Amino acid sequence: MSLGFTSVDVLSCDCSSLPQVLIHHGLFPTAPSQPCIAVSLDLLSFYQTLFKRSCDAINAHVSALKMYYSRQGFQMTDKKGELIHDPFHHGLDYAVQWFDILQIEVERQLNSLLQQCQDRVAEFKASLPAPKIFPDQQQPPEPAPSPPISRQNRCSPLLVQRCPACFGGVLYGKPTDNGGDIHVATDGNFHHRHWHSAGGCPQFYNPTYFLPKDFVDEVGHQIDSQCKRPPKARKLVVPDEAINLCENAYEAADGKKQKAAMDSFDDTGVMALICRHDIPLFFANIDSPGKQ
Repeated sequence: MSLGFTSVDVLSCDCSSLPQVLIHHGLFPTAPSQPCIAVSLDLLSFYQTLFKRSCDAINAHVSALKMYYSRQGFQMTDKKGELIHDPFHHGLDYAVQWFDILQIEVERQLNSLLQQCQDRVAEFKASLPAPKIFPDQQQPPEPAPSPPISRQNRCSPLLVQRCPACFGGVLYGKPTDNGGDIHVATDGNFHHRHWHSAGGCPQFYNPTYFLPKDFVDEVGHQIDSQCKRPPKARKLVVPDEAINLCENAYEAADGKKQKAAMDSFDDTGVMALICRHDIPLFFANIDSPGKQ
């Protein structure tokens, strides 16, 4: 972090645009075109670290910058010479947003290259001929037959990246009595709401954690269609009366109970899908009463 402001004239051309020149010199523009302020890349990296540890990082950061520079005797003014009371908020906010988008794009391209390499390695291994077995070799006795376990299916690279312990295996098909392959749980939080009056914003990137509404609604329709079918015959281990009493004893088990007013919010909460290691896998907005 520098001790003052520095005004410089930046030269650019058709072969090297203004944002490219700034980034080459360790500065990030506050806008994709015609920026008037550039922020240090080191400062943005520090902000990202601060954001992970603070619930109100942007406001705390710009307030600290203003206080720090004011104590050094530096004040930012507009073209008329009048004092700007909030000189850093909008510029730093835009720089952080575009810096995040750029990092997400770099990470996406890197993951795409890694996935292409993994696919080529898998294709090469699959093309190798099976090892030959000669009759004179001693073969161990065949073990007792066990349920088939698939070796050819792989989890999505996105899931493997989020929890290698759950989704990085190579064997699938373990019976439920033996623990199954993957354990996940869902839960909703109704403290994260979105006002109707706030409106939306232009889409500038595809979220990797939040599931789109169309996909969630389609899954809900499939679940409803399955629930309309007659139930299969099953042997009761626990009486239905005991299950109903237990379900009624917990508010969270009532998926139809309205937890927030729908007339003021278009999204009344957030539903999370979490693996057995408490790692968030996916999120979805709750836009209907209750948690169903």
